[in-house]
Amino acid sequence: MVDGRIASDVILGETMRICEYLRGSELFQHMSPHEISNVAEKMLKKTLAAGETVVTQGDEGDAFYLIGTGGVDVLVNGEKVAELADGDFFGEASLISGEPRNATVLATSELILYSLGAEHFRAALDSNETFKEQLLKVFFQRQ
Repeated sequence: MVDGRIASDVILGETMRICEYLRGSELFQHMSPHEISNVAEKMLKKTLAAGETVVTQGDEGDAFYLIGTGGVDVLVNGEKVAELADGDFFGEASLISGEPRNATVLATSELILYSLGAEHFRAALDSNETFKEQLLKVFFQRQ
C-alpha cells in the first residue's frame, strides 16, 4: 500500500520530469519557470500501445498533446498526411478553432503522451503571448 507521502513524492517527481521535458521543447522555451510549472502540474501522462487511437477525426477536441516518446501517424479521411515523434505536438487545432478534430491520430509504437485539458490549454494561451503566437503560427501552417 502506498501512503500519502509516497504518493505525493511520486506525483511531485512526475511533475518535475514534465517540467524538464517542457523546458526542452521549443514551444515552451519562452515561458517562465513559474508558467512551465503551472502547465506541468495540469498535464497528465498517458501511455498507449502501438495501434491505439489517440484522437479520432470528427470528435470534439478535449486536450492538447505532447509526445514524450514514440510515434504517431496523422490520418485525414483515412489517408496518412504526417508522422509525428518525440517532442512533437498535436490537438491544438480543434482547441483553437472550436471545430471538431480534423484528423485521426494513431500510435505507431509504444507512446508516452502528456496531455493538457482544453480549459488549462486556453489558460496557458491567455497567460503567455509568445506561446499563443507560436501555436497560432503552427495552427495556420497546418491548415
